[in-house]
Amino acid sequence: MICLINVPATNSIESHYARSSYPRLSLAYLAGYLRDKGVDCRVIDAKFSGINFNRVLKEIDTIRPRMVGFTSMTPEINDVADLAQEIVRDHVIQSCFQNGFTIALKPLW
Repeated sequence: MICLINVPATNSIESHYARSSYPRLSLAYLAGYLRDKGVDCRVIDAKFSGINFNRVLKEIDTIRPRMVGFTSMTPEINDVADLAQEIVRDHVIQSCFQNGFTIALKPLW
């Protein structure tokens, strides 16, 4: 299973980055494509749902994905890195990717 995450914004200077009025469309498109290809996929849109890092980590514990993908705006890139480190340290995740750039955190083989 793959889990796609829009991270919660913890260090937002501008309020419109902190909570989204709409779900992240890019995650919906990617999840739809993956599901169409037979890939089991879950989406956690933490910013839209208003959930924090700890809640995202609890969701990861429940879902137990093999791979996690992130999306973010540029001001949130540190939040992505922090969450990715937490997920890889505490969970069995093979690799994480963000906006098409692969970060090999644990090898796939």
